[in-house]
Amino acid sequence: MSSFLGKEEVVSGEFGSRPQPPSLSIERVENKSRLYLQGTISLDNVSAYRDQMINLLAEKPDLVELDLSRSELNGSAVIALLVSIQRFARTENRNLSIVRSQPKLLEMAGISGLLDILPFEPA
Repeated sequence: MSSFLGKEEVVSGEFGSRPQPPSLSIERVENKSRLYLQGTISLDNVSAYRDQMINLLAEKPDLVELDLSRSELNGSAVIALLVSIQRFARTENRNLSIVRSQPKLLEMAGISGLLDILPFEPA
């Protein structure tokens, strides 16, 4: 598992609040490497996520899927992150798919006119 140090986010749930630091992890799924974003993506940590993701993409040529199912969205920061990562992938001639996206994210991308630019896979 790859992770980075960042600002801790507090996650409230059924069992009370507990800190959940933002992190990234890579797993093999159906002969592909999938990058999972975990934690809350916000303006406070989006640049740290971006830097770590770019480093992982540069190191792992078989990394082809980005999974957002384990992350929480906080405003439009995640849209900026995805555009930045997609731009990097294109400059490296890499195909990157965004899988298991949350409906709220697809709605934000649609409102922003980015559904044709960001490589969302159907649910």
